Amino acid sequence: MNANRFFWVVVLIAALGLAQGQTIKANYEKFEKDLREMGGPKDPCRLFDGKKEWAVDLVKVKKKQVALQKGWVTFWGQVVEVQPNGIRVLGLYTGRYDETTFFVANFPYKIADGSHIGLGDYVAKEDGVYSYETVLGGKATLTKFDYGKIYDPPLVDPPAN
Repeated sequence: MNANRFFWVVVLIAALGLAQGQTIKANYEKFEKDLREMGGPKDPCRLFDGKKEWAVDLVKVKKKQVALQKGWVTFWGQVVEVQPNGIRVLGLYTGRYDETTFFVANFPYKIADGSHIGLGDYVAKEDGVYSYETVLGGKATLTKFDYGKIYDPPLVDPPAN
């Protein structure tokens, strides 16, 4: 095969791979849009330590039901403070029936102190406790959740190991 023909074969193979990857990304974006229309959360798939985790139960989603995986909560309330590694929120979360302050690590969206987070918009994974020093020099400990890193599907499938 001459060099020119080889070049075009490589370009064609790359284009087919990219088109397949774009289909994967488009399918994920459609899934996410459909899930939001059913009342599901933003960013249903996250990365934790480089591993992909789904916030929603995919079996139930196929049945047009929205349910979170074990260990995930929906949260809402008012942002008390934006910190470099997350946000402190005065509000409620799944399973909590009285208002409390909690911390959401790795919250990825720009938000200001005093902003309101609406019911059903966001979910995060349970992650123990968060301790910090108060302005008066005391210690405070809050329930901690981790938003994780938003999963952005690749344009091309990664190679299998």
